[in-house]
Amino acid sequence: MSKEQKKISIVVVAVSMFQMGMVALSPIISALGEAFPDASQLATQMTNTFLCLIMVFFAIFAGSISRRIGRRSMMIISMALLIAASIGGSLMHSALWMVYFWSTLIGASIGLFVPAANSLMMDVYEDDTRTGIASIQSMMVGIGGVVLSLLTGALSSAHWNYAYLAFLLAVVPLAFAVRCMPTEAQLREIVPAEKQTAAAEANKASYRSVPSYVWIAALHTLVFAIIYFIFSTNISLYMTERSYTSTTLTGAITAVFMLGTCVSSLLLGKVMCILKRYTPVLAFGLLAISYLVLFSAENLVIIFIAAFVGGSTLGFIFPYFVITAGARVDPALSVISSSLIVSIAPNLGSFLSPVLITPLTNLFASGRIAPRFLLGAILAMAITVILIVINIYSKKHTQTDQKG
Repeated sequence: MSKEQKKISIVVVAVSMFQMGMVALSPIISALGEAFPDASQLATQMTNTFLCLIMVFFAIFAGSISRRIGRRSMMIISMALLIAASIGGSLMHSALWMVYFWSTLIGASIGLFVPAANSLMMDVYEDDTRTGIASIQSMMVGIGGVVLSLLTGALSSAHWNYAYLAFLLAVVPLAFAVRCMPTEAQLREIVPAEKQTAAAEANKASYRSVPSYVWIAALHTLVFAIIYFIFSTNISLYMTERSYTSTTLTGAITAVFMLGTCVSSLLLGKVMCILKRYTPVLAFGLLAISYLVLFSAENLVIIFIAAFVGGSTLGFIFPYFVITAGARVDPALSVISSSLIVSIAPNLGSFLSPVLITPLTNLFASGRIAPRFLLGAILAMAITVILIVINIYSKKHTQTDQKG
């Protein structure tokens, strides 16, 4: 790895710590209900997912933004926005719209640096080097989620708005980005000529050119996100319902949830070798089991174990679809395809999660929180069965074609 690549690696890994910023803020949702008693529960839940809608917007226009201001500026601006949200959120929080505003800044930040970091990994590195940095980056996403969740939980124990102070850590990657990140002109000297050609073709690509299997993969991650983010949008309320009111405890459970992602990321290669196209089945199945346990759990240890299992599913499903779709997609469509699978679809799903799940459960559960996990378990198990049937049918269909 060259000196320039090492510098870029430092920036990519450092900024990735904040990719799960939405999950990190989940411990304060119940406190928001107390701070703004006139607001509906859905309104306070959506302060956590509104930033995902902002991320979708930035993901759609990431290519245009990159061409106009460059990836160095995207990295620097994104970290500056996090710092602004950290300071602003801790000082100005007297109205719910202010909380939404700080969520907007955090969403814009993540929406800027995620596509910038992903495109850098695709452009600057090759083969084993790219695999290595992608693995480290994925681990940092999980580690960052653990660290931020612990910090937000501990800080908000004094007052809920102090949770935003955790994002002051963005000062470190901001310094790295200013010092280490090359300009687009300097990047052109690092990127191989053939990749520059592919990038030029990608600028002409549109969503109309995206093949059907990429849209199917995006549909998987959309549905998965709707169910997966039941945890982060409800865990704080769930613990309060169970008479555990400590935000520090909720932060610890959220950290264990993210720790599951770290572990599953390490196991992904072996799991894919064994299960192959049944890997998404494992993810949905484990999520169903996790939520079913959470629905009925009374013991704190069981809640922690269920959180770990549920969190592990993220490390199986998103990389699986990136790897399998990436092996087939045209290089000129790789940026759009990866954005659809790992950014646009899941962030839209996380935004829709409370919008769909909370009203549905209120119809039969009278505002209780635990039944939301039961509904999530039912939905995840239904998807698991559907995927098994589709895979069996697809395998039989393929064997019939081969015989014919």
